[in-house]
Amino acid sequence: FDRHMLAAAYPLALFLVVLHRRSATAARATTLLTCLLTGALAYFSVTATHDYLAWNRIRWEMGNELLAQGVDSLNIAGGFEFNGWHNYDTFRSRGNVERVFHWWYDEPMYLISMSVEPGYRIVRRAEYGSWLHRRPIALYLLKKPG
Repeated sequence: FDRHMLAAAYPLALFLVVLHRRSATAARATTLLTCLLTGALAYFSVTATHDYLAWNRIRWEMGNELLAQGVDSLNIAGGFEFNGWHNYDTFRSRGNVERVFHWWYDEPMYLISMSVEPGYRIVRRAEYGSWLHRRPIALYLLKKPG
């Protein structure tokens, strides 16, 4: 169930209104219910999209900061998109790309995470204001000691 369902909500709303058009009371009730459900879905879609983009912005900033410091991208576990963008060619040249099960990194010395993980120390903490949860959400840049 995702914001992409919103595209199907409008034709469904029209279908329900047409289905119950014979009774004015039923048509009004169906129209009201459909509008409420569509509004709730629209609210969820906008807030979830905002949070997803804010989360990604911070994640990519943390990863790019590491790259600017000279950290090898193969030592960063920054998420599938980040690692795929920076490490795909390396893995492709190694062969057997279809057998990559660990999200395109070799040794995750650095980890970009939404929680503190055992065996890592916090290098940086950033947060964004979540519209969906109505509270700040933290992201961590973690480093394995050593």
